[in-house]
Amino acid sequence: MTKCNDECQCDGPGFCSVYNINMTTPLYERCKSSQMWRDNLRNFFQVVVEQDEESIAARKQRALDVAAQEQNAKQLDEVVKKVEEAGVTVDNYTEKQEGLGDLLGNVFSRLGITEEAVEKWAGIGGCGCDKRKKFLNKILPFRKSEPSIAPKKKTQ
Repeated sequence: MTKCNDECQCDGPGFCSVYNINMTTPLYERCKSSQMWRDNLRNFFQVVVEQDEESIAARKQRALDVAAQEQNAKQLDEVVKKVEEAGVTVDNYTEKQEGLGDLLGNVFSRLGITEEAVEKWAGIGGCGCDKRKKFLNKILPFRKSEPSIAPKKKTQ
């Protein structure tokens, strides 16, 4: 923002390019005749411009955050839809799995994250998936539910 130093820069009432406002005749006359008015206008409009720039930046950041959250939600919805379409349920997994390692391995493979894919993406031979599966199965095994046997009632 340029600044009116010792005298007003405007040719007359109308748009003032210094303060970016429309100067009425009385306001123009005050600005033209008083350094105090010019200083007050400059101070007031400088504060407004700074606040406006801050609020614009904050609004832009909030809009970007909301867009990112919406994108993440869409991606998560797509993953959930794929899992549901595949008929995946907790019962399907816990009956066939030893523990957390097997569960995660199966979920990842249904999402296309297989040992082969990881090896290809990383450009390495062997990703260590089996070791991690065994480790996770060991630290968090699934309990196999045994059919409960009710005690026999005595017949009289």
